[in-house]
Amino acid sequence: MPDGSLHAALPPEVVEEAIEKGWAEQHPVARMGYIPQNVVMIYAPRDTEEVEAVTSLVMESYRYAGGH
Repeated sequence: MPDGSLHAALPPEVVEEAIEKGWAEQHPVARMGYIPQNVVMIYAPRDTEEVEAVTSLVMESYRYAGGH
């Protein structure tokens, strides 16, 4: 059964914030050094506030991927 988490590459400063706030964790494969260190697993939102946080992180990832 899917857990609803997402994998994303984020700007390094956003990675720190997302982890500190409990919205994400560094991807286990990134911790092993096989993929970039800024790849995270974003947790599935549990309430409306977390939906907004996850949406914000997805948009950050989109902008980062596009070079903005």
